[in-house]
Amino acid sequence: MKKTLLTIIILFLGTFSVSAQLYRYLDTQQGLSSRRVIAVEKDQKGYMWFLTQEGVDRYNGKQFTNYILSDGNRPVLHFPNLSQLHIDNQD
Repeated sequence: MKKTLLTIIILFLGTFSVSAQLYRYLDTQQGLSSRRVIAVEKDQKGYMWFLTQEGVDRYNGKQFTNYILSDGNRPVLHFPNLSQLHIDNQD
């Protein structure tokens, strides 16, 4: 009886998968262009994209690449209607 009960408990507990998530605090000291992040997306390659007040930042898990939004050759310093970030099928 005890052996059967122990087997049932092991089978029952074995059906639950345990997963842990690691969180990393990212800010301007790590290379993020602004402390105010408007939107975040992850592309198919695993890059994280951050829309900030300063532009768009790409994070590869180790470092940031900053992209300044521009209108032709002029940087766009104020974009009040920009509130979403979308990844297209070409990333």
